[in-house]
Amino acid sequence: MVDYFDYPGSVSCHDEVLQILAHIASIHKLDYRLSVDHKFSLSSDSYQPENYRRISDLAYFRSNDDSKITGKEFRSVISCMFGKAILPHEMEVSVCHQHYKVLSQYPFPSN
Repeated sequence: MVDYFDYPGSVSCHDEVLQILAHIASIHKLDYRLSVDHKFSLSSDSYQPENYRRISDLAYFRSNDDSKITGKEFRSVISCMFGKAILPHEMEVSVCHQHYKVLSQYPFPSN
């Protein structure tokens, strides 16, 4: 999951982050799908400041017989690329991995 936060205005790095994830998947021969601007339900009491915009993308990755990286190595690559403050301070991108227990709720997309 990739969350983009921006106060106020548009999210300027959205496409670039998705391209980076797609390139990483291609390099390591992983299956991947992107759910762009995924709509998560928020509770009615969730605080959202004025002029606040949040975009969340789900990036699905799955190994196959040709994959060149283990799950642990892949998580390490993602952590190294997005774990540091590489963006302007008013923007935050967080990347995390999906736990197996929610795989039935968010399965790997067929298309």
